Amino acid sequence: LVDFESGFTVGAAVGTNVLPGVRGELEVSYVEFDSETSTTGGTQFVAPGDVGIVFVLANLWKDFDFGMGVTPYVGGGMGMAIADVNVDLCTNGCDIDDTSLALGGQLGAGLRFDVTDRVTIDAGYRFKAALDVVTTGQSAGNSHGMGSYYTHIVQGGVAWNF
Repeated sequence: LVDFESGFTVGAAVGTNVLPGVRGELEVSYVEFDSETSTTGGTQFVAPGDVGIVFVLANLWKDFDFGMGVTPYVGGGMGMAIADVNVDLCTNGCDIDDTSLALGGQLGAGLRFDVTDRVTIDAGYRFKAALDVVTTGQSAGNSHGMGSYYTHIVQGGVAWNF
């Protein structure tokens, strides 16, 4: 079990209205966070390292436009996650330095604020997951069932409407 510190995310998406009040988009984003501690067999170790994940997701967002210039939305998406895991889990050869392809997904909600007819400010929350990430320890040489990585993201963004 590894505890992580706060990290950062950056990303971009392109999309269009697929139904009235429903936006579809393709998103590419990157999330990175540093590892803090590792617990193995009831013993806690300092676990220096980091995890970086590239998400490529197809999303659907349902807008609730009440005609007031502020539009709440909910939705989510599925796709792939490319996880680069570099963590020293313990003091006797339990380090992991590997990249793995996994199932990625997210759920989210937020508010879109109309600035002009073409510019919208977005404030939202995302729960992102990279599921069943499998990596191999470099020095131990054995397969580690690293499981899944989950992250909570509070984000802001700008949308340009064409």
